[in-house]
Parts: sequence; C-alpha cells; structure tokens
Amino acid sequence: MLQKETYEWVDSWCDFADHDDLPRIILIGDSITRGYQSMVRETLRGRCYVDFLATSYSMDNPLYWDMLQSFLANSHYDLIHYNFGLHGQQLDSTAYENGLGKVNQLVPKGCALVFATSTEPYSVSPENKLYQIWAPLVKERNEVMLRFALKNLIPLDDLHQVSLALSSEERAGDCIHFAEAGNKKLAKEVVASIEKHLFFPK
Repeated sequence: MLQKETYEWVDSWCDFADHDDLPRIILIGDSITRGYQSMVRETLRGRCYVDFLATSYSMDNPLYWDMLQSFLANSHYDLIHYNFGLHGQQLDSTAYENGLGKVNQLVPKGCALVFATSTEPYSVSPENKLYQIWAPLVKERNEVMLRFALKNLIPLDDLHQVSLALSSEERAGDCIHFAEAGNKKLAKEVVASIEKHLFFPK
C-alpha cells in the first residue's frame, strides 16, 4: 500500500517559459529547495533562467516520477540541481539509491546533473521526534548519495556541510527549515555550484 504524508503538496515556477535566449536550469527538491529557489533565481537573473519543482511526494509514489518526467520534457534544460532527501521516511537506503538511479536516467541528453546532499536536521527539544526520525535518515541518505555520485561521476553540492555551520538565528526553529539568513547561505552555495557546472556565454 502506498504510504503518504498527512499533507501532500507541490510547488513550482517556470521563469520566462517562452524565452530561450539564455541557458535554463531547474531546481528539483523539497521544501528546502523551495526556501532558497527565489534567491538563486535573483542572483542568476540575466545569466540563466531558473525554474523549480518542489514537492512532498515520495520516490515510491508514481506521481513523483510523472511530475519529474513531465517537467523535464516540457522545457529544454541545461542543468538539473537535485536536492531531495527529506520526505518518504519509509524508504530504506536501497529504495533511495534506486530513486537516484531513476533521476539519473531521466536526465535529457546534453543536460548536466548536480546532486545536493540533504541539510542537517537540528534538535529543538530533548525529545524532538522529527529530529530523532530524520537525523539518522539524512546521514544514511547522504552516504548513499555520495557513493552513487562517485560511482556515476555526478558532481556533488554539499549543502549538508553548509547547514552544519548555520547558527540558531539562521534556522526557522522547526527542526528542518531555515530562516531567510540561512536560506541565503544555502542559495549562495547552490549558485556557486551552478556557476561551476554550467557554461555561461559571455
């Protein structure tokens, strides 16, 4: 039986979808991606178009793959920045690795792929259940992603390391998300990764 969360959501944006004069990238992820996507877009404005697709639907839900496949077929993308690891707590490491494999297979010809490690949850109380669930899962999934990326020569953006250095003021206080200042630091890292792996015409 398909396991869902209490609330499921999808959020997306395609920037100047009718333009093709600049490279186009897509940020695919969850609410962490949703938190920094607008900052990435504004920083890169004039150099590339930045779309995003963020969702809570898990890798074991066919709808997840329908959405990814439809988005990637609907526009020409030069780079995919993929950051998805904080949903689908029922997935074991094998299922998560298989999901990364499916993402890799969906990449259109001529499009670059960058994987991003998941950000670190933080404890807001001694008995915080979210932290107890997600801290070990993030550790496990980041290890899986690192192994898969190395094996398949996929560049890795270490957002996990950035999140470890964020202060309590840069966190939203809910164990998972980040305040504007934290999102700015994550966005800065994402932009640097995109600049490194995407050719910008002069």
